[in-house]
Formats: sequence, C-alpha cells, structure tokens
Amino acid sequence: MTTQSFENVSLKGSEDWETWSTQFESKAISTDLWRLISAEEDEDDTEPFAEKPTPPKIGDYDKKLMRETRSQSTATVQGSQQAMAEEVDHASSPRTAAEMTTAARQAFQLDWTLYQHEFKTYTAEREAIDKLRNWVLKTTSEHLIRTACDPKDTLKGWYEKLKEQVGVSANKLKRDARSLYKAANKPLTKAPRDALAWLNNWEEAVTLAKEKKVPEAQQSDIWFEDFSLAIRGFMKEWIVAYEMLHATEIEDGTLTFRKLANDLRKELLKGSTQTPKAGRVVAKGAFGPSFADLDDNDQSKDTEEEREKAKGKSKRKMTTGESSAKCPACGLQGHTLANCFYVFPEKAKGKFHARQDRQEEVNKKLEENDQLRKEVDRLKGKRQKEGKTTESRNDQD
Repeated sequence: MTTQSFENVSLKGSEDWETWSTQFESKAISTDLWRLISAEEDEDDTEPFAEKPTPPKIGDYDKKLMRETRSQSTATVQGSQQAMAEEVDHASSPRTAAEMTTAARQAFQLDWTLYQHEFKTYTAEREAIDKLRNWVLKTTSEHLIRTACDPKDTLKGWYEKLKEQVGVSANKLKRDARSLYKAANKPLTKAPRDALAWLNNWEEAVTLAKEKKVPEAQQSDIWFEDFSLAIRGFMKEWIVAYEMLHATEIEDGTLTFRKLANDLRKELLKGSTQTPKAGRVVAKGAFGPSFADLDDNDQSKDTEEEREKAKGKSKRKMTTGESSAKCPACGLQGHTLANCFYVFPEKAKGKFHARQDRQEEVNKKLEENDQLRKEVDRLKGKRQKEGKTTESRNDQD
C-alpha cells in the first residue's frame, strides 16, 4: 500500500478525495476555519464568516454646546470667574473629537477600540481564506474548479460541492480499509522479496483499519492471529515463541501492533544488514551466540550432535528460523521449545549443566503460563508417540 505525500496532493477524482480532504481539513483547522466550513456534531449549521466591520463616525456622536455663566465667590468680591457648563448641541454634529461631549468622546474611544479588534479578526480570517482558496485552486483539476468552485461562492460552498461530486462515503472508506487489511494479512508460503517493505505495508494497513473502525483491527487477539497466520510460512518459530511470551498482553489487549511490528523488524535486522530469506541456510552462530551463560551455552552444539547421530548425516547447519529463534521457556536464543534442555532434560548430553536459577524460572513459567504448559504437554505427547512407533519397529525387526 502506498500513501500520497501531502506535498504532492491533488484532487482529480474519487480516488484522491480522502487524502485531499484530510489535507484540506488539516489546513482549515490550523487556521481556525474548519468551524466555518463543517458543523460540529451537536450543531445544525456552521458559524458564520466574519463580516467586514464599519468604523465609528464622529458625526454620529453628541456635540457639546458652549454657554457662559458668571458666579460670584462667597469668600471675596475681588472679581468674577467664568465657568463653562457642558450641554448637548442638538442642532449640529461634531466635526472633530474635540467638539464632542465628554461622554460622547469616551463612547467613541470605546467603539474605535472594538472596531480595531473586529477589523484585525476579519483581516486575519480573510487572509486565511484567501490562502486556502488558492491552495484549492492549485490542487484541484480544472474540470472540478469549473463545476464546483464559483468565484462568488464561499469556501464552505466550494468544499460542499467538491464533496458532492467526488467525495467518498465513510462506509466506502471503511470497506476499502478492510480490503487493504485483508490483503496485508494474506498468508505467505515463503518470505517476501523485501520483508521490511512488506512489514511497513502491513503496519500502514492496520493503522488505516484501526482509524476507519474495521472490526478485525480493533482487538489485539484478532489482528495478532491474522498476522501470525500471514508470516508462519517464513517466521514460524519466531511467531510461535512470541505468542507464548506475550500471551497475557494479547488476551488483555495491551499488546499494540506497533510493538509487534518493531519487534519483528528488530528480528529481521538482527546480526545482518540484509533481511533474512526464508529457509536460507546460515552458519551456526551467524546471529550471535546461542547462549551468553558459561555453564549452559553448549545446548545448541549438543542438539546438533543429537540430530547428526539420529539421522546418520554430516553436521547440518541451522536455518534462519532456528538460529534466530528464542525459546519461550528459558528465554535463551538459538533453539526452539522442543529442543530446550530445561524443559526436556532427558535430551541434554555432553557438557550441558543446568543453572538452578534459570531452571526455577522455567518451572515458574510452566506453572503460570497455561499456553506454554499446553504446548509442552503436546510436545511430550508427540515424543511419546514417536517413541512407541520406534519401539514397535524395533520389535518387528
């Protein structure tokens, strides 16, 4: 699955709508225009676009009338003092702020401050609208511009008409996301040519499926099972061990698909700059030592020797799956659960010496992890059946 870069987004038809609409919405939200284009869930209509404010006019306010009066001081008779009594002149209008009454001048100053604020808001909104309109014209095909983007219409009108012509319903987007999810989880019989690219594709598909509320992508136990079936063809040992180690997280929903993808990505890149191919034979130790402990680091060697004796063949090399496998019981790398000496001590030979602390840890896991215990019981039953078959053949001989 490929995603279109927002830098190169364009709207030519229905197949482009989701990416284009997402970018349009992102731009509208960042400039506080989305509330004017799309109504909130609990609202019947959008907020109106700002109207250009009208500045207050001096002539609309009261003019003061000048009148002279003489008053005598009660304390002295030395002279007279001229006083001005402020009255409203209803016969004419002021031409300057100085001709206004004190009350009128204060009201004018308040109205002017409000006008400046409204004009600033209006100007910012207009600039944002013009910028987004230009983006629409730049990224939309000429045919859609002619039929949906009337120059006299609002930005809201443009968006609604474009959506009507090439928009895709939410149900259609959900169906498409589900199809991509199913394609990304198609079981593989062998490793893809580029396993990392395949993993990135899977991660993108699950991301989209979760976003569009695809049922299979909402619960970790479901999408993990789909993923497990998809990669068993080339990573069977790894995914089986991973499921055992993370059984609780899978069941309670705390395992995220991104953690799973990152863990597998690390596994694919481990020990080499090249992605491992399915079934490719690698020399023992190519992915690092099987064990880091001094007293139980010979299990891989003993296991190989046991295989050689049983098959009567020359020493065979481990496959990628075996060398990169991590035992879900002891936690050591380089062998599967079926070949773990801590679980099946009867298989241990040669220099192997079990560590007491690790053995106690394995025993604890077997007690607490039901899935791990069931798998061990299954393996034991399989070995007993194989043993009986071998005895029967020996008796016949």
